[in-house]
Amino acid sequence: MELVRSLKWSAPDETAKRSWRNRDDATRDGAYVVSLAVVEHELGMVALSRADIRTGADYYVGKPGSHDLEEAFRLEVSGVDEGGLSDVRRRLRSKEDQAARGDSFLPAYASVVGFRQAAVLVSLVGGSKSG
Repeated sequence: MELVRSLKWSAPDETAKRSWRNRDDATRDGAYVVSLAVVEHELGMVALSRADIRTGADYYVGKPGSHDLEEAFRLEVSGVDEGGLSDVRRRLRSKEDQAARGDSFLPAYASVVGFRQAAVLVSLVGGSKSG
């Protein structure tokens, strides 16, 4: 199932551009923020914790106020700042694979933010796509 939502943001001014001059970090960090906002709005889950390496995820997400990571979902995140929607979909498949290979028994979501396309794709790993 594919959902369409609108999101507006202002173009960064020169100070912001200088503050985030490292393009890779800016893309990654921006994808974290946008993905977590989408997961909260669409799935009703919030970030509970950062995930450890080799878990196939960046964050654990779950019900607001929960502290039980054993009931959490893993969330693997990436951002794409160039290319088209096909590139965003390709990256999503890669992130799904990464989450599936992770050293964890917890279920996972993968999320990719396409900044040029103003698109966020989220999928339940092993499930259906939405976003």
